[in-house]
This record gives sequence, C-alpha cells and structure tokens, in this order.
Amino acid sequence: MITIRNRFVLRPLLLLLWTCCFATTSHAELPAQPAEIPGDSLPWTLRPYRVEVQITCRPAATLPASIYESWMSPLQARLAARYGQMWHVSLSFESSGMSVASLENLSFAPAKELWNEAVADKVFRVVMEERGGTLVIAGREWDQTLQLLGHLHQRIISDRRDTAGELAALIQELFRPLVEIDVIEPGRTECLIRAGELASPEGPDAPFQSGKFLIPFLRYFDQHQKLQRLQNIPWTYLEVDQVQRARLTLKQYSAFRTPLPALRRRVQVLAMHITPDSSTTEILISPRGQSQNPLVGIRCLISPLPLPAVGPQQLPVELATDRRGILTLPASPKGRLQSLQVYSGSALLARVPVFPGTAASLHLETPDDRARLEVEGEVQLLESELVEIVATREVLITRTNAAVDQNRWDDVDQFLKDLQHLPSQQQLITKIDQLQLVSVQAAQDAGDRVAEARIKRLCDSIRDSVTKYLEPSRVDEFIREIRSQRLKQAPPPPARALPGLGFRVHDGETSSVDEGCVKTSRSGIA
Repeated sequence: MITIRNRFVLRPLLLLLWTCCFATTSHAELPAQPAEIPGDSLPWTLRPYRVEVQITCRPAATLPASIYESWMSPLQARLAARYGQMWHVSLSFESSGMSVASLENLSFAPAKELWNEAVADKVFRVVMEERGGTLVIAGREWDQTLQLLGHLHQRIISDRRDTAGELAALIQELFRPLVEIDVIEPGRTECLIRAGELASPEGPDAPFQSGKFLIPFLRYFDQHQKLQRLQNIPWTYLEVDQVQRARLTLKQYSAFRTPLPALRRRVQVLAMHITPDSSTTEILISPRGQSQNPLVGIRCLISPLPLPAVGPQQLPVELATDRRGILTLPASPKGRLQSLQVYSGSALLARVPVFPGTAASLHLETPDDRARLEVEGEVQLLESELVEIVATREVLITRTNAAVDQNRWDDVDQFLKDLQHLPSQQQLITKIDQLQLVSVQAAQDAGDRVAEARIKRLCDSIRDSVTKYLEPSRVDEFIREIRSQRLKQAPPPPARALPGLGFRVHDGETSSVDEGCVKTSRSGIA
C-alpha cells in the first residue's frame, strides 16, 4: 500500500482523476453520429438513396405504443438486409398522427408542403391502425427527385408475430426506383439504374426485369444547376428489353414520333418504374382546351400492345365513353400495355398507348372535330343531292327516248326542258368551294392542321364525284341527238296553192306543172 502525504502531489492527482472521469462520462452521453452519406457528386450507379421511413400509429388499450416501438428495430434490420448499401435509412416513429383514411385522401399540394424540404430522396409514410382484432398498415411514397406522390398500398395483418416483415414488404411495394437515360438514338435507348452497382443481398427483389415498364420525366436546370421545372412526357412508356448489371436497354411506346429529346447539359432525362396498383383507370376524353365539353358516347378501340409476332391476333375490344365523357379501363391481369384508339365516326382522332392500373385517372385531349363533322354533314347532303340529280337525269333521258319512239313530241319538249333545269355541275362545285373556304378558315383559326387536312380531303372527294357524274357534255349531246331525230322523223307540211297561178308552195320552194314536167325554182316564183 502506498500512502501519499504530500498535498502538492495529491492535489494534481485528484484533479487528473476527476478530469478523466468527467471526460469519459460526457463522451458516453453524446448521441451516436450517423455515418456520412455520400452526396450527389457520386456517379449515378453508385449513388445510394437517402430514405426516410415515417411510421405513425394510434395506440389502443389492447395495443400500446410500446408494442409498436418493439417492431422498429426488426424493421430496420429487414430493410438493411434487403437493400444493403443501396439505401441509407432514417427511421422515425410517433404514437399519434394521421389515419389511414387521411393518408388515402392526401393530395399532391399538402404532400409537397409536408415533404418539399425533406433531405431524403424517398419518404415513406406508413400508418398503422387496429381494426377489430386485426392490424391494418397502409403507406404512400413521396419521391423528392420528381416530386411525385405514389398511390396508397394497404395490408391487413392477422398474425402480429411477423409485423416487421409485413412492414418491410409494404415498403418494398411502395418503392419506385429511378433510372437516368444517357443514350437516345434512333432505334436505341439505354439508361443507368440509380445505385445499380450497389447490389442488394436479395437479388430476386430487383424491380428491373425484362418486360417491366417505366415512365419518363424531364428535369430542367439553370446555369447554376438549380432545378427550374419538372415535366412529364405524356402517353409515353419505356419497356425494359435487356438488363446488364446497372444498364438497361429500353423500347419506346409513345403517341409521339420522337418523345425523348436530344440530350443536353441542362436537361436531365429520368424514368421511374411503374406497376399497376389501381383496379381501374378512368380516362376523360375531351377536345383540346375544352375539358368542360367532354366527348360523350364516342367510340374507342382497345387492343394489346405490342401485337404478338406469331399466333392469332387478338381482336380489339370496342368501348364507348359514358355520359361524363369518361372511358373506364380495368387493370390488365397480366400487366400488359394497351393501345387506345379514339374515333369520331370513321375519322381517327387519337391513338395512344396506355397502361391501365398505373394511374387512377388520366386526361386525353383530342383534336376538335366539330369543324370536320359539320363539313362531313354538308358533304353527305351534297352526296344525296348528287345521287338525286343523276337519278333524275337518267329517268328523264329514258322517258325522252320512249316519247321519241312514240312521236310524242310535246312530252319530249317538256322532258328536255326539265333536263335543262336540273342543277348543273358548276352550281354544285360553287357550293363545295364556299363550304371548303369557310371550314378551312375556321380550322386555321383554331390552329388544327389535322382538321384542315381532313376538310380538304372531304371536299376534294365530293368535288371529284361531281366532276365525274355531272359532265355537262353528256346532256348537250343528248339534246342535239333528239333534235336531229325530230328533224328526220317530222312529215313534210301540206302544199299551199297560189290562187290564179299554176304553182304550189312547199316551205319556200315553188313548183309548176307543165305537160307532165315539174320545174322547181328556189326564188319563190318562176
């Protein structure tokens, strides 16, 4: 045993011992610092997702908050095992918050206000409720990169022993990964998967497989690389064709010829993985810029896309919009892309690809077809008039020939008069020209080139028919032929004797009888 009696030695030793104990205690009370998350400077295929999982519940007497909290650590472990380095997860829990109904009714504007300032790339809001002895869990995803709110996914848990596993499976359903398109060439589109090189330990859970679909988006930046605006590309889908580690080869299906723009420095082309998570998709069909005037009872055809290369071709299904102008499409059980064709009469208004079930509602704007419909109605009237004129003309010609054969020349004169009073070719062509001029001007004022071209085709078609069937030379030749026959068949008028003279007059000719010889003079009197 060592005894220290010198106070000058004892005091520094006590001070040193107290300092070490205080420093150790202070260090133990500090919270653990999270590992530093790599920033956006990493390559796209090595850039992990910053994920925030927000779980809220409403404790009950049979299910207190402590039980909810006991599921958080197993959930953290499940997510880490499933996504590995792809996700940097931040898990939060609160015992009071929104209900499943309020989460389902959450719209885009409140969601943006709620999570617009979030640092995470993905925010998962999960709500847990107890209903009649079962546990209901529901969740939605907010994507900060594209500022999109996902659909509600819901599960009912009867056996609570694997609640953490059910929560992890629900979050996996909500997760919509992103890709960046870096190759856009004619007949070739390729992209890179975000965090694709950070392979998950559970490889079969990879969402990008051949036959899966994505929807593209554009992100516009200023000169300081600050995001200015986001734009989705409507009626455009990308199908995964080949998968090579973190690179995908895609096929394009779009209502546009070139849906993806050329790559530029200030424009980022992204795409998001989609799955059919709605039972139906309602499509409102209306003329462009006139959503208040939907197209009611319009004919639509639905057929699979792409068409099978071999085997029997599936016939298109014919549907019609309801009184609200809405076409309801059920989600395809096989998750196939469909081709939607919208007709107005025989005219095709729109042909777009659609994936039923991936969106609850869509809005399809078609060209305004009112001008073409008015022209089509007028053209049908002109066609009826043309048919009536041609039929009347043929009847009059037939009756005229019959009257000529019976020498009923009074009837012949009346028939020829009626024939000459029929509407002429020039009169109908003048009507067509006036119709085309007014209708084309209306289409040009509306900026509808498709309607303008269709109106010209309709007018040109009826004009060609009028020119072909109302050729005026046929009527003129027929009238000349009838007059010629009349002159040939008319009997000579009776001779008139001149009193006191031995002459007879026959239509301007005079003849005299002298000893059996007839002398004729055209001077009138010889």
